[in-house]
Amino acid sequence: QYITLIVSAFWHGFYLGYYTSFIQWGMMITINKMTWKWANNYPKKFDQLKATISAPVYWILRFAFFNGLFNYFGCGFQILSLENNWQFYINNNFIYNIITIGF
Repeated sequence: QYITLIVSAFWHGFYLGYYTSFIQWGMMITINKMTWKWANNYPKKFDQLKATISAPVYWILRFAFFNGLFNYFGCGFQILSLENNWQFYINNNFIYNIITIGF
């Protein structure tokens, strides 16, 4: 998966913003797969979650979170330069990066 994403970044060009976006999207895809497997492979834990909040609310929150991740990481694709990418992440306190790595 990561090789495909790196090749895609190379295909788009040599701006470092492409590479930062594609690598972060790879992390996001991995976390998305992990949460999906968690919900399917640990039904007792998921039942506890459903007792706390309803399943549709969980899926809506999950959808909104991962769409937010996708958009946040996609900013590097539009910004292009590494310096501007770095400034963007500093201005946003690296919040999604910290959440992603901490996951």
